[in-house]
Parts: sequence; C-alpha cells; structure tokens
Amino acid sequence: MTLRKIISGGQTGADMGGLLAAKELGLETGGTAPGGYKTEKGRNLDLRDIYGLTQFGTYPQRTRINVRDSDATVIFGDIGFHDIELEPPFYRSNSGRFT
Repeated sequence: MTLRKIISGGQTGADMGGLLAAKELGLETGGTAPGGYKTEKGRNLDLRDIYGLTQFGTYPQRTRINVRDSDATVIFGDIGFHDIELEPPFYRSNSGRFT
C-alpha cells in the first residue's frame, strides 16, 4: 500500500505533526475537524484553508468519521472516553508502544 493521504482531526500535537509532515512530503491532506474547526488552542481555519479539512460535530463524531474514512488509523493516547469501536488495521500507542 502506498501512502497517498494523511487524514487528521487537526488537533495540536500528533494531528498537526501528521499534516505538516504530509505537506512537506507532498502528500494530500484532509480529514474532519470538530465543528467550528475547534482545537485545544481555539478555532483554527488553517485546517480548512491549508490542509483541506472539513468540520462536523463533536470530538467523538469527528474521530469516528476520520477512522471510517481511513485505510489505517494511528491513535496516540487514550480514547476510551470517545466510546469508539475500531476495526483493524489500527494502531494505538498509550506508552510509546504500538498494539
């Protein structure tokens, strides 16, 4: 499988790192951000204007959409509060190890 596109929820940290790396490598970017392009640091319209994200609903809703729209998903941290069922392939890292 050839990596063609990075799908992200647009949050600070790993989400933005993926988008920045994709742009640097000439890969397509996209995904769904929470309604209003909300991030931990406030509204970020660069997600729409530079990275091609759309916006919809709450954090859990956008996460479900991004997982659904991806061929594979990498999750850093605990998403237990999102109550999301994931279908393989997905990779989760809570402590630097992938499962």
